[in-house]
Amino acid sequence: MGKTQSIRFDSKTAIYCYLYTTVLFLAGSAYGITCLFNTSTETVPTENSINIQSVLHRWDSAHYLNVASKGYTYNNDANGENIAFFPVYPLIIRVCSTISRLSLSWSALLVAHASFIATLVIFSRYLRGRSLERQVQHWSLICMAIWPASFFWRFAYSEATFLMLTVLAMYLMHQKRSLLVISLTIGLASATRPVGVALLVPFVIHLLQRYPKRHEFLAAFWIYMPLGCWGLLAFMTYQQLEFGEPLAFAKTQQHWRVRPDVDVTQKLASFAAFEPIWAVYRSDSLSYWKRFEPHSIPLLSLAFWNPLFFIGAGSLTYFGHRQRWLTLEETSLATGLLLIPFLTRGFDNCMLSQGRFAAMAFPIYIACGHVAQRIPAWLRRATACFAMFLLFYFSARFAAGFRLY
Repeated sequence: MGKTQSIRFDSKTAIYCYLYTTVLFLAGSAYGITCLFNTSTETVPTENSINIQSVLHRWDSAHYLNVASKGYTYNNDANGENIAFFPVYPLIIRVCSTISRLSLSWSALLVAHASFIATLVIFSRYLRGRSLERQVQHWSLICMAIWPASFFWRFAYSEATFLMLTVLAMYLMHQKRSLLVISLTIGLASATRPVGVALLVPFVIHLLQRYPKRHEFLAAFWIYMPLGCWGLLAFMTYQQLEFGEPLAFAKTQQHWRVRPDVDVTQKLASFAAFEPIWAVYRSDSLSYWKRFEPHSIPLLSLAFWNPLFFIGAGSLTYFGHRQRWLTLEETSLATGLLLIPFLTRGFDNCMLSQGRFAAMAFPIYIACGHVAQRIPAWLRRATACFAMFLLFYFSARFAAGFRLY
């Protein structure tokens, strides 16, 4: 098979993965609207929730649309200020709406789905460039597309855009493309979600590989590392000029915590005992999963699954590195994308959203592909079917107005 044919084949496989799993997403959303809508006590807004635009723009989506339409606000005495939401996704929504003449709501969905399609296509080419076995490539793509928490990538959230930029940055590094382009892409990711800074570690490793001589490495480091932070630095500069507080996005997080604030010593002791993880399953704990999804049963609750997704992603990263399925750059990226949200928000927010954050550590899907190739066919099919069912069901509950973290 020639190079051009191979690229077309990989892209076609990626698009098929998107189409098949998006059918699940759409079917789940339709099921949620028609069958689960009246069972939710959390639906917002009540008067027009059955409207398709409102159905597909729950919770964080409303904040991104608010930024796109009205810009940022910051008052640290207020609750839930939208300065916590980084600017790249709402900016793209605004540009897309202006060009296409679509509403901001439909533009937000268009950007999310276009980003996810691009992610799968770039990931397919990244896998081919890694010279992995064809079956490993296919299962890696499938695992990314059916990962249960990936339903967020189909709603108006910034995850799909961030994932696209992350995979693109790693692809450019693997292809040894221009350091200027790589650093600018990483900088853009840092203005999409704060965990974008996790890309700086594999970028340093990449620089060390390209410049083994110390003086050459240091010269490249001081030139390109600041560029790798340009997006975050620009956002901080904006906050300083507009609100007089360059860390407004971080300080407003105190309004988004679930647990009461504690001193650093208590928090460190909690992490040392892995308490944020196991407390989710204790009924006498503030973190107990059923406090957040009282209408669900364990295996159908995202709050129940959050610590398990985090542990699963961490295990895949560890064993992927041990088995040499993952490169050092991939291991460092996955580790950063898992640890930054866990250490900054895992305690405060009772592990909520950790499954969503773990889903963005894309090297885990390469490890998944290797595992899928090696396990018995019946187990592979059963696991894939269960993952697809969860994708369907979580999409349904989200569309019906249930708050999924």
